[in-house]
Amino acid sequence: MKEPDLDWLVHNRSAIQELLLELWKEFPETPSADSQPGAALQLLVGVTFSLWRAVFLAESPRDWQEHASHAKKFLHLVVKEQTMGHAQEREARYWTVGYYLTSAFLRLESAYAMLNYDSPLRGLVTRFIVRRGGTIDEAADPKAPWETAVGAVRDLLGEARRRLAGE
Repeated sequence: MKEPDLDWLVHNRSAIQELLLELWKEFPETPSADSQPGAALQLLVGVTFSLWRAVFLAESPRDWQEHASHAKKFLHLVVKEQTMGHAQEREARYWTVGYYLTSAFLRLESAYAMLNYDSPLRGLVTRFIVRRGGTIDEAADPKAPWETAVGAVRDLLGEARRRLAGE
């Protein structure tokens, strides 16, 4: 791993921990069953967990062939070991980082829809999801989408906070 990659990793491991803590502090002790902002916070728990896992796997750009070979490797590891820990995820990291990022973006889009909230970041979230439906024909760097997702979490957390204050 090169020095800039290590700098990115250390900085963003810290950033996701801080975001998890911020979400934990904001989370109501007893969320209302019919609160849309509360339900959006539930989705953000899933998003931040996915980003917490992905940050350790987002190293270098990957191409379609690496992605496909790591998907097969992932399946082999699950069948062979019947478990999936950090070591196995790293072994198939080109696929697992995509899995966690896609999970995060799908939950982000659900949270934006649930709150009926539009922002420039929502457009980036939607664009990521649409691109996932196509083929991967170029090197894909997981760092930029990871950073976009963190920004979207902050955006949605702010909106949920505003709405919870008004309930």
